[in-house]
Amino acid sequence: RFVVLDSPVQNAFAAPGGIVFISRGLLNLLDNEAELAAVLSHEVGHVAEKHALKSIRRAQFLQGAASITAATMKGSKGQQFESMIGDMQSTLFDKGLDQGMEFEADQAALETTYRTGYDPSAMTTVLEKLKRQEATAAKSGSWFSTHPPLDERMARVAAGLKKYPDRASLAKLPARFAKFAKGGKASKTGK
Repeated sequence: RFVVLDSPVQNAFAAPGGIVFISRGLLNLLDNEAELAAVLSHEVGHVAEKHALKSIRRAQFLQGAASITAATMKGSKGQQFESMIGDMQSTLFDKGLDQGMEFEADQAALETTYRTGYDPSAMTTVLEKLKRQEATAAKSGSWFSTHPPLDERMARVAAGLKKYPDRASLAKLPARFAKFAKGGKASKTGK
């Protein structure tokens, strides 16, 4: 499942169970479907590798959560569940995952974007846009506070793109993206 958060903060994250969140702030930064596919594929990479669950377990936020069920969500159990959800949100949205997980998700994004017919170099353009925004962007909860340094990510993505020599021939679809994304902008190249 994919959910757009009505937030100006530029970020995306995947929660355990496969729910992928992208903020309106990040969505509005994108110009085409290939860029959206790259961002969502990055998050799907986290889901496939269970990165969020590993991080949450490591932080021991799920300790005892298995005993909490929908039927026992009243009183102290309900408060315990709410606390766990708050801690999970803090870990995923404010702190992010470790750098190795982010680099792994970047490589998964290239592969998934490519395999679905989109130009995987869109991941580079997203990172370049974020780099331009970095100096003036809100840091708390943003991509900048939860991801490794952009220069290093861009270098690793550039190296990974060598695997896709035909990438320039793949879809970007700016016009269709602009049609459906509030605040989206169509570019002059209609591909």
